[in-house]
Formats: sequence, C-alpha cells, structure tokens
Amino acid sequence: MVDMERLDRLCGDRSGSALIRNRLAEWGLDIDVFDYYEYLQGKGKIDHGVISALTQLKIIDALYQQKNPSRRHGIFQVDGADFNEDIFEQDIVTACSSIFIHNIDPFFPGFSDQIDFQRSPLPFILVFCDIFQEWDRYAEHRPVYSGHLFSIECVTASISAKVPSKIEKQMAEQLSKKLKGLTVVVNDSKVI
Repeated sequence: MVDMERLDRLCGDRSGSALIRNRLAEWGLDIDVFDYYEYLQGKGKIDHGVISALTQLKIIDALYQQKNPSRRHGIFQVDGADFNEDIFEQDIVTACSSIFIHNIDPFFPGFSDQIDFQRSPLPFILVFCDIFQEWDRYAEHRPVYSGHLFSIECVTASISAKVPSKIEKQMAEQLSKKLKGLTVVVNDSKVI
C-alpha cells in the first residue's frame, strides 16, 4: 500500500495533492486526489497516474528546493538549468496534474465534467494518446494489434484516428466520456 500522506508532503510543508487539485479546478475539474485514491482502493485498484503524478511532483519539488531554496521567482540559473519558481508553479504542476488525470476512471463520482481542450489542452492530448495507444500492448486475454493498423491525422480543430474495428466502439466510448472541446473522429465517425 502506498503511503499517500508521505507522498503528498512536499518541501516547506506544501501539499502536492492541493497543487494538483487547484490546477484541476482551473480546468473546471473538481477532483480531490485523496477522494479519488480512496475510490480506487474501494475497487481494489491503484491508478499509475495518481502515483506517478505525486511522485514526480515530489522529486522535482525536492530538486527545486535544493537548487533554489528561497523558491525565488524570476530567472534563477543553476548548472545551466532555470529553477525559477514560476516554472515549477506553472509548467511542472500542469504536467503532473495532466499525468494525474490522464487515466481517470470516468465513473468516479468526482469526475463531474469532461476534460475540455480549450481550457486544458495538455491533459486532453495526454488522455487522447493514452486511449489511442493500443498497438503492441501485450496482456493476458486480449489481442495484440500491430502499429500498422493505427493512424492519426491532426488538422485545424480536429483529430482523426484510424483503429482496428474491434476496438473502435470501446475507444469511441472512452473518448466521449472523458473529453470535449475538439472534434475527434474515429474510423470516419465523429465521437466528440
């Protein structure tokens, strides 16, 4: 079992889950990290997105604390890298929040709205890519598809994907439950 309290604690007694929750709220998603973790525990599951997001946030936060202990805003170069606190607060928290949400169970009661491309393009694309990437995935009791059976085309305001017909319906359902704000077409059928 993962010690979520310990994983959540960042330097300076900050909460990683609070930073993620605040970013999700900016995207119109009111999801509490601990509520989602408990929901998964009740189902006997652990989501790699939750653990990965908090782990990466904790490690990068420790690195920022080491290189920029005053957490100074503005350019702060150390060993050729910029440890500007603004980068942490904007880019790092955004990336980790995107990782957190990319595999969200759409039936979680706290997932009350879809991920909107206009408000949150990075998590939108990450969710799309996670659902779309079904080639060369080896698992017991499921077929393995060649990457040659998949294609994607991105044009202004839309994404068009070609996938094997056997997974078209499942993929379309996942996409339509989780995403909105950009036209997505799977095998010539609009799903979003």
